[in-house]
Amino acid sequence: MDIEYTSLQNMAAQWNMSKRRIQVLCKEGRFPEAKMIGNMWVLPKETAKPMDARTKNPIAGNNEKHENIRTALKNLLKKMYCINNDCTNRKMQRDTVLGMLASALIANYISSNRNDIYKKISEELNLPSEIIPELWIEAKAFVNKYNDNNEIDNIVSWAYQYSNKILGFHDYTNTQFFTEQYMIQYLIKQMTGILTAEKIVDPCCGGGNFLLECMEIMCQRKDISKKEILCITKKLYGYDIDKTIAKIALINLKIKTIAILTKYNFRTDISVWDEIEVNIFISAKENIGGALDFSPNHKVINMHSRKIVTINYALGNADFVLTNPPFATIKGMDDTLKHFLKLNYTLSCCDTCVSFLSAISKMLSEHGICGIVTQNSWMYLNSFEGFRAKFLESYAINYILNLGAGAFIDLSGEKTNVSLLIAEKSQSNDSLLFYQDLSKDSYDEKNEKVLNDSIEYQVYSQKTLNSPFYGFDFSTNTRLKEILASNTPYAKIATPMQGTSTGNAKMLVGYFWEHFGDSDWRLVSKGGGYCRWQGLNSSVVKWGENGEFIRNEKGSALRNTKYFNDTFMVFSDTGTSGLNVRKTLPSQIFIASGPGIRINSGNAYAQIAYLNSRIASYYIKKMSPKFTIAAGYIGKLPICKTIYNSSLLERNAKLCINLKEKFLSTRPTNYEYDSSYLCGFSGSLDECASKWFINDLNDELLKLEIENQIDAYILEQFHLKDTETAVLNNSIGVPSAFIKKEKPINIKNMDKYIAHIMNEMCTLKKICPKKNEMGCDGILEYTTRNLDINPVFLFHEIEKNLNEFEQVMKIYKNLILHNEVLELMGYHTKNGIGNASISFAQASDFFHSKYEIDTSAWIRNDFFPLHTKIFKNKPLFICHHQHIVRRDIS
Repeated sequence: MDIEYTSLQNMAAQWNMSKRRIQVLCKEGRFPEAKMIGNMWVLPKETAKPMDARTKNPIAGNNEKHENIRTALKNLLKKMYCINNDCTNRKMQRDTVLGMLASALIANYISSNRNDIYKKISEELNLPSEIIPELWIEAKAFVNKYNDNNEIDNIVSWAYQYSNKILGFHDYTNTQFFTEQYMIQYLIKQMTGILTAEKIVDPCCGGGNFLLECMEIMCQRKDISKKEILCITKKLYGYDIDKTIAKIALINLKIKTIAILTKYNFRTDISVWDEIEVNIFISAKENIGGALDFSPNHKVINMHSRKIVTINYALGNADFVLTNPPFATIKGMDDTLKHFLKLNYTLSCCDTCVSFLSAISKMLSEHGICGIVTQNSWMYLNSFEGFRAKFLESYAINYILNLGAGAFIDLSGEKTNVSLLIAEKSQSNDSLLFYQDLSKDSYDEKNEKVLNDSIEYQVYSQKTLNSPFYGFDFSTNTRLKEILASNTPYAKIATPMQGTSTGNAKMLVGYFWEHFGDSDWRLVSKGGGYCRWQGLNSSVVKWGENGEFIRNEKGSALRNTKYFNDTFMVFSDTGTSGLNVRKTLPSQIFIASGPGIRINSGNAYAQIAYLNSRIASYYIKKMSPKFTIAAGYIGKLPICKTIYNSSLLERNAKLCINLKEKFLSTRPTNYEYDSSYLCGFSGSLDECASKWFINDLNDELLKLEIENQIDAYILEQFHLKDTETAVLNNSIGVPSAFIKKEKPINIKNMDKYIAHIMNEMCTLKKICPKKNEMGCDGILEYTTRNLDINPVFLFHEIEKNLNEFEQVMKIYKNLILHNEVLELMGYHTKNGIGNASISFAQASDFFHSKYEIDTSAWIRNDFFPLHTKIFKNKPLFICHHQHIVRRDIS
């Protein structure tokens, strides 16, 4: 029977998991029947949800998370969509479920019967007036259960967001992530005068979450009258480009008003619904700019009164603006929106969040205050230098709470590297700014500190925001700033270069083993990961004689090709793990994601040592906190003559490169692979695996010690003291060599832990042990930094208990057997594959003679799945009629 496959997006919705997590599990081989179509994973429709395979910490236990209201809501929605499974009209299906949830909320506050309540909601959402009893029962039970939860008012908004994902609506799902309650409460709490505000605006109101909290705060007076409550509702103004979510905002505000009336014991029934006046607006005609279009011709409709007014009348002259604008950049942006932003917000670099920071000044009254959930990139990147200057001319910033990544439950990754910002429309540049950095805290820690008001601020003058070297600078260490100002920029010594854009990487970039013997394909630095000193050398690009294959591609750009032969090192241009630089291999060229650096003067090896040092990553992070590493940032790094000419750094860099090359030469998907190391294996398979594992750790420990010497020398040349070192550690993490703790270790759990963080090639598959820290270049470094344990102590503990590392040994033994098969097939990274095939029996006889073991079952059942994973789903061989056969002749 043919297997029916489906996309990871569908499985993610079905399992309530992130698509990214399922991609990782596919790469790790957790789904044997998963396969790739082009560059996209697909899974059989009947695949069962995977169990949590995370390992226990070998030093400390795990913290179990309880089900929160949003997890419960996702589960409820799936159940409700199973009940209401008429897929002929998915929009009606969604809106019916949302209507039931809204009706259940209202029924929580008033005595009217459910049919009367639902009738009002059905009118707002254009639904059939017939209630579906099964849906009502589910919705009412949920509301009753979570009635006391502080997010209960927002469940219809969250349900809209989750429903769009479940049902596959994509109009706004890339930018529509509603604000966390703790963010809303923080911004409103810091705003003096909000209780007496006459107009509060949210120009990207979504489900009205900000406005609901303002309503709650403004109605806290014990002697408040019904008339005053209804009057406060009219002081809240919202706009959204999405008409459906704007309707939900209107419904939410009316429900909130009913809840408050009930709270103060005013008798209410469903008739009060029509008394509540709500100012939620949508565009009268389709408008790509939404609330960013403040032109006189942009007319908007009040969804309650149906009155048509200008956008300025609706949103202008606000005492307060509170909002979480959409996060979208030029990549993948609609051409019409791109043109609109370039024309109307010239300094925003086609960033919608930054554009809203400009637009809000048009909405605020004189001395009005805004509270914004904003991405951080505009505060630091060179490209926003002009915008920063303009912003600081118009606003006095009162608060910045840097949340970093991980601030949203439903959104992960650097796209959500955010801050909460409060600013007053003012030209004053001598007011005080209160700043705190919570970027290293977990979501729960951020939430707790904000809600418990336990934030200790650093206080700055507005003038500190005008850094001449990089964006907003909140470091207090003057010496680190002096180094940047007083030393030679690295661009004077070397030239970091942009790489070629292929225009079609899918067709023009591949792995070297896919193109043996084809002279059109050349070894290339592609970047794409974190790797110091040497490595990431598995890719080739279809270059031809002079880049003609790339030149013919639409959207391609050949850059710096005449400097290929002069390029000493390359680096990865993106990632969150810090600057990582590698020595190029002979005849290797580079493209955009792995750009090159050519040396103009000084010692090349000393410079690669400097660029892989911690202080270089510290300054790169200051210039670009998201670690988008452009060539221009590297050119600004400070360097001095005693560093770029150092023979000590040269010697240590060569040692690190040699140690890294030794490691790479034993892993077959690296171009450096050399099978001669297999000749050194003698004794049993267990003994060989143990020896290999401990040698890898020993070499890595030596490399860590040498890297520590490099860092110590560079810090000495810059005359840094312990206080500056502490700043580095706080910014990019504590290096392994600094960790002195020796803790009791559960060896069994340590075996599971190390096996979990390594892949089939006994190579680290994780990078950053903790958020906002430099990446790790090996298993020992990752383990010691993640578990906060001394590397020398850990190495000796492993060495003493080596025979207990059963899971790790299994991975090493599999790799030995796999690589022996490669040797039997005559695999060579430069020359290809020498033999057409070998029989299972031949391989089994070889293993029996060398290791005295029976591997017939392993060859038959385990070799090909392992080989496919190691060679990144582009295997060299297939198994056919009891033979291992070269794929190109099978």
